[in-house]
Amino acid sequence: FNNSVGSMLLNAKFLRNRLADAPDLLEAVQDIIDSGEHAKETVEQVLLFSRKEEVELVPTSMADVLGAVAHELRNRFPDTIAILTEFPEEDSRVPGSAVQLRRLFTNLGQNACQAMGEGPGALTFRIHTAELGSEAKNQPLVVDVVDTGPGMDEETKKHVFEPFFSTKPVGKGVGLGLAVVYGIVESHGASIEIESAPGKGTTFRLRFPKSVG
Repeated sequence: FNNSVGSMLLNAKFLRNRLADAPDLLEAVQDIIDSGEHAKETVEQVLLFSRKEEVELVPTSMADVLGAVAHELRNRFPDTIAILTEFPEEDSRVPGSAVQLRRLFTNLGQNACQAMGEGPGALTFRIHTAELGSEAKNQPLVVDVVDTGPGMDEETKKHVFEPFFSTKPVGKGVGLGLAVVYGIVESHGASIEIESAPGKGTTFRLRFPKSVG
């Protein structure tokens, strides 16, 4: 299926380059490309969700991962949504897979940006290296993903990590993004919790074991 989608996108993009002087046809071709990109992303989510393979965890800089995700999201969403980062100067390495961590935070970021629509809004990736009442050597690395979107009610929060649960309109999502997030969190020996209420925005708080040495 992925090969079929790739062929469709390749030909549609070829047509787009040849139709600069036909705006009515160009709009139709762009619709094909947009749908193809959505199908491609859906395939990636299904493959990630279905794989139960062991993940090799190596010391990975969370600041580098989140910086790359923030840069990608700034290129994909309008300037009316501010993508912010707050990183400490201290070491932010965790035992992790850079590829899977990027997918995790890209999924969280996309969901947040889509919830904020055309804005105005803000999405912040924040790293904590200290929690009051804990000894520094025993502290997890805490990452907050904070948005100023519409927030969620209690019933929605109960189901957000369930496969195929989605609050998006039909055709806009398959409900695997946050299920994939939860799977990646588990494979990294981490935890995730949600703070949200209608009209109050949403915070996903993740705690990762820190790399030693």
